[in-house]
Amino acid sequence: EIIVCLGSLVLTEPRLFVEMFRIRVGLIIQVLASELARSSSISGTDATQKLLQLSPFQVKSMLLLLLSGRLLEDFGTDAESGVKEQRSGMGSIRKQIEERKSRRSMYDSSMNVDANVLVPIDSEEAENFQFGIWLRHRRIDGALNRVPPDFYAMLWDIVRRFPRGLSISHIVLHWGVTQEMTRREIKFALQVEEVLNQIAEPEYREIMIETLSLLSRMNNLLKTDNPNIPHDKSFVVDSVIHRANKLFVEHNKQMETIVMECCGSGKRCDGAQGMCQHFYDSAPAGEYGTAHYLIKALMNIFVPCMAEFSFPFEPYDIQISLMRSIISCINERKIGILESPTGTGKSMSIICATLSWLETFERERKISLDEQLKVVQEVGKDENDWLHAHIKKVKAIEDAKGLFSQLENDQKIDERIKKALGNVVIHPKRKLQDNEDNEEENDNETDEILDEDFTNDQLGKKIVEEPTPTCTKIIYATRTHSQLLQFAEEISKTRFQPRMVTLGSRQHLCINESVRALHKTSLMTERCNELRDNKASKKRQKDDDDEILFQEEAQKAWGISPHIESTVKLQTWLCVPYVAKVCKGGCPFARSDAIEDLCDQILASKLSTAPQLVDYSKRISGCPYFASRKAVAYSQLVLLPYQILFQKEARKAWGIELRGNIIVIDEAHNLLETITNSHFVTLYAKELRSLLSVLDVYLNRFQSRLKPVHKKYLRQLSTIVNLLLMYMNHASDKRKNYVETMMTFAGKAYLAQYKLDILLEYIEQTHLIMKLSKFSKRLDGMHNKKVNSAYEFSVEHLLRTKDPPNKSQSIFTSESSANRCTSSSLVQDRTVASALCAFQQFLQLLMLNYKDGRLIIECASGKDEAKISYYLINPASQLDDIIKQSRSLILIGGTMEPSETLIRSLTMCCEIDSDKDLIRRSFGHVIKEHQLLALTITSVSGMKLIFTHDKRETHAMLNILITTLTQIAGAVPNGMIVFFPSYGYLEEFIKKISNNLRKVKPLFIERRNGLPTLFSEFAKSARTVKGALLLAVIGGKLSEGINFSDELGRTVVVVGLPYMNREDVIVKEKLKFMQSEFGPRSGSEYYEAKCMHAINQSIGRVIRHRNDYAAIVLIDLRYRSERVVKNLPIWIQPRLYHATDLNDGIQHLQKFFRSADSWIQK
Repeated sequence: EIIVCLGSLVLTEPRLFVEMFRIRVGLIIQVLASELARSSSISGTDATQKLLQLSPFQVKSMLLLLLSGRLLEDFGTDAESGVKEQRSGMGSIRKQIEERKSRRSMYDSSMNVDANVLVPIDSEEAENFQFGIWLRHRRIDGALNRVPPDFYAMLWDIVRRFPRGLSISHIVLHWGVTQEMTRREIKFALQVEEVLNQIAEPEYREIMIETLSLLSRMNNLLKTDNPNIPHDKSFVVDSVIHRANKLFVEHNKQMETIVMECCGSGKRCDGAQGMCQHFYDSAPAGEYGTAHYLIKALMNIFVPCMAEFSFPFEPYDIQISLMRSIISCINERKIGILESPTGTGKSMSIICATLSWLETFERERKISLDEQLKVVQEVGKDENDWLHAHIKKVKAIEDAKGLFSQLENDQKIDERIKKALGNVVIHPKRKLQDNEDNEEENDNETDEILDEDFTNDQLGKKIVEEPTPTCTKIIYATRTHSQLLQFAEEISKTRFQPRMVTLGSRQHLCINESVRALHKTSLMTERCNELRDNKASKKRQKDDDDEILFQEEAQKAWGISPHIESTVKLQTWLCVPYVAKVCKGGCPFARSDAIEDLCDQILASKLSTAPQLVDYSKRISGCPYFASRKAVAYSQLVLLPYQILFQKEARKAWGIELRGNIIVIDEAHNLLETITNSHFVTLYAKELRSLLSVLDVYLNRFQSRLKPVHKKYLRQLSTIVNLLLMYMNHASDKRKNYVETMMTFAGKAYLAQYKLDILLEYIEQTHLIMKLSKFSKRLDGMHNKKVNSAYEFSVEHLLRTKDPPNKSQSIFTSESSANRCTSSSLVQDRTVASALCAFQQFLQLLMLNYKDGRLIIECASGKDEAKISYYLINPASQLDDIIKQSRSLILIGGTMEPSETLIRSLTMCCEIDSDKDLIRRSFGHVIKEHQLLALTITSVSGMKLIFTHDKRETHAMLNILITTLTQIAGAVPNGMIVFFPSYGYLEEFIKKISNNLRKVKPLFIERRNGLPTLFSEFAKSARTVKGALLLAVIGGKLSEGINFSDELGRTVVVVGLPYMNREDVIVKEKLKFMQSEFGPRSGSEYYEAKCMHAINQSIGRVIRHRNDYAAIVLIDLRYRSERVVKNLPIWIQPRLYHATDLNDGIQHLQKFFRSADSWIQK
């Protein structure tokens, strides 16, 4: 009957038999019985009997359903009523697994496996969730010999890649068949099908076909030069399936799913070929689908070890360990705290680990999307009723909205990159013309007046922005731009070519000299906005009525003397903007075509570093800053400094999306302090008075032209500035520095009644800072004009007075020169703009959680010298968004330990479990035992060396220290660096220094203000036979990030331990906060960690590569303490030798360097 039915269906429904060459009737009968057993909740034997009792029509109906790819439930007289939707449950394996886990009680642990049939105890319950759906589909497809379209042709391509062929269930498909048969020859397909038909279990056959299909899509992995393609034996495809099954079981064990009832606990669940039955019952696509594990297995086979990370040379063992730890953090979506000493190739490890993961992730993601899309496309094709087919298709498309959204996003990115690659050409240098101004300059008051169309309703509304395409990113952040440049240059040494962009402030990316001359970022930002805004304005002359009106208002508001010559018009010296002389017509580099061209170059990987981008920008006269911002959305690797990552507003401005991305923070040993510094701002009473004066003058000037909403908020701003001044005046009367909590400050300063969030939004939306900056600058424009031989208008004087202007104050100053052409207007502009920007940032910080901040009030002799600073006392709170939104956060550095304070802060503030959500690793050094000498010197001539605050500055202690350093300097070659605990102590030491020390080695000293040539001069001297001695400070510039490799740092000496001053008001408040929020021990842990991090950073300046060697000398009795030793780097602890006295230490130093000489000669 079945043969007759099949013959009939071949004629009427030929599409059901595409690429089927043989039909195994015996397997079809078995599957029909299996489906009957499941739908009727009967045994396999009973199902076989029932099958024999069906009418020919019912058999044909069942056969048609199964050939159409549908399942049969509750088969009765109306077969169609029991049809299950094709591939239902696809893409939701996680949900299925969780459902199974929650409903374990519904199934008996012992299943009826007669004829490979799984029979649920309660079939009615079983219908309610999709248990066994994919297992049944695979059995049906395997029994019917189904294969994907073009399967045999693709397999022909794969067989050609393996010199010894493919082994499928112990049967080898030889490479030679591709020489004898063509790609689409039916004879080849029949031979492949014959091999596949030797697999007894239909579900295993289908998994084999899925594996071969995935293998055929990995052409890049199967190149002839891939060392992992076997040349002496056939490639065993079954090993891929079994490896994928193992990955599946291990992954599900971690999630504690139903797999724990069988293979996850070591039991066998009688799956075909020893595989877990739940693996067969997983959807093909999706994060938890079989394709996910099969791809991982293939990657593990063809990209192991070196190939696993594409390392450009043989990595050290610790590099392999570090890379695997990074991959583990990303795959398990955890936070990593990883310590790898300086000089161990940390940057290269980060590059290879993250970018190899990104490649694998993108490859798996695209394959998964293709699989899901194919399933959606197949929906309805087997339906005879076109209306029913259309309904099913519409429903499938509706369910796959997320899929189509991802595909559309990928398409937009591909189109943008294709455009960038097509537009990459080298342009000749573009010369700016003197009269070039796409738009014309402006000299009137229009740009200073706030928008007349602005309404109060515009505040508090969220602006819905057009979504931009985005891709999964590696976001790498470090401290300095030079470190970002070094990281980018390391990438060029690898095979990776990610779409990469380097971000930076205008200080590093702006090429407009008039803007760069301002130096300060806040001022540069305002000037940049102003120049771009000026590009659509034109200079116009005012009529005489306007001039007279302005003159009268100025006389009333500012008490101008009436003795100004009538022939001198006020406009001449009052209304000439400084900016018009600096850069007429706006910024010449803000050209959209040039910016688009620069963006193309970035995305085409032609401008990978900031210097390259800046140089090319000058060539074509385009803005590198805005080109970088434009390229962020499409970039796969984003390099940025700390300031952009840690400030929410900066991330928003740059378009940095955290969700689903990997964040790598390098040099993270001072992470919390770095965040604190990036959220620190100081307001000076003197600047606030200037700001108050500008606000009052602005309100008076435009009183009749401002809308009520503008007057309302300007008066609020003026009131808040005045309240801050009153608070600071009251604080100055106390004559001492102190700390206030945010709640106390808000009450005392009367700020709680104001909605600061609305006020900040008003400042941003109306571009108030830019407009006030323009206004103050225009007032100060008179500095470039001669009024008369004796007087000149001075807004600078006006704005620097202690009290707001009034009629009794003179605003004229005498000048010795009739014509004063100085930069005073520019200085004034900086003062006002600086105050405006600082004030805005201060208000923004007040909006943070009131528990996280403190106000530091510092008083001085005069009220104008008082200042108030915002201090972020709980910096870990600012990592909450980063941790929750990113896929993984990796904190890495050379001296991450001790990290207890960091872990405690993250645990308490970011709600993480330190055991489950965090991976903590410390790795050793690449050097060998004889390349390092670490010793402590704790006594000299019987006197114990303890450099505490109360003992270190005594005459006896300073003399002993001089003697100790003199003897050490005489025993060691080349460069020697001595780190002191503070600048103050170094200055005391210099006062007592003897000529003997200067004679041993040339002396170089790090000063507070720094000396640009200090390091280069020291380096030159250190490389000589006599060497050089450098005195530096722990925590100073020379202790962070400076490379004292080889001869520059043969010896590093640390004097004392740089503990913070417990009497400092900030330190007191910080310790108090730590103890109250994180427990009684947290304060002492923080105090100790701050000290040890600084010491470890100083020590890390030496031994910068595997062939380097150096001596480390720690001078203080406290270095013998177990508490201190355990916080030293792990590669130093086992090598640390405690010298009995100074002579013992000198002998060890001499012996070490003698052996080093012989080691080098060998």
